[in-house]
Amino acid sequence: MTTAQRRRPLARAVALIITCALLWAPFSQAAEDELRTLRAAYIHFPPMAWTDEQGQPAGYIIDLTNRLAADSGYQLEWKEYPIKRIRLHLEQGNIDLWPGSAALPALESITVETELDLTVTLCAYYMNGTPPVDNLDDLKYGRLILIRGYTYRELLGEVIANNPYRPLKTPNERAALELLSRGRGDYLINFSHPLEMALRDFPVPDLECKVLDEWPIAYIVSRQTEGAESIVRNLERAYQRHQVTAARNHQSADAISNSP
Repeated sequence: MTTAQRRRPLARAVALIITCALLWAPFSQAAEDELRTLRAAYIHFPPMAWTDEQGQPAGYIIDLTNRLAADSGYQLEWKEYPIKRIRLHLEQGNIDLWPGSAALPALESITVETELDLTVTLCAYYMNGTPPVDNLDDLKYGRLILIRGYTYRELLGEVIANNPYRPLKTPNERAALELLSRGRGDYLINFSHPLEMALRDFPVPDLECKVLDEWPIAYIVSRQTEGAESIVRNLERAYQRHQVTAARNHQSADAISNSP
């Protein structure tokens, strides 16, 4: 067999791949074009949501919402708003979707919302042997470790004002855990989700947690948006699928870590 003859099957295979790619491209683009665009709002609330240095929405709730929306057949156009303007824009239909606090009486008549097992939890983390925490007042005399840029729902203003120690502020959860484990501070105040992610890479033995605040999150859709109730149902189903996948991945990771 000549070199030219050996090349012919390869050439035909390459040609077939290129042809399939060209044929699939219009369908792929069409599928993307068919995604319905929803106008989504967020407030500045790191680490859940904020605008990054490139001017793009970022944060855990942004990433989760993008995944659920894509799984439901939607694409999102995000815009940051001050909290005081959210209600007005939902009422007027200028916003289709807002991931925010669930069951707000002020929004009940103008929106529909999902029912999800989704919460935001603020905790005080401390090492075994540190005096336990029952409420925010117990933090007034402890050395606090905070994450720079986090707002903490404005819950710590009085605590910090009455605390004789200046809080230590770190750039991220990993740095905060390092300070806490070395005894540089007494209580690390943080949201449970990002800290649990950091603990996977930097486990801290004998770490205690006291929940300081917890509130449910829902996807809130303006009643002015066409098919509002359908959007809510689709997001609920996508979240359920997401939970099942996350549980399976967690079980697989545990199985790998426990294998000999």
